[in-house]
Amino acid sequence: MSLTDYADFARAYGGIAKASSQWLHLAGGPQVVLTVAAEEGAQVPEAPNFTMH
Repeated sequence: MSLTDYADFARAYGGIAKASSQWLHLAGGPQVVLTVAAEEGAQVPEAPNFTMH
């Protein structure tokens, strides 16, 4: 998956207006970090922890 795919996946959830993704390089290996913003400045609803392989 590309970084764009991760951001698109996040934007597919209701209430998410913007999403961006980037690599975070950690000792255990690279991880993808998503940053999201809700519509109209609302608080982003709490969601389960998604893990994609």
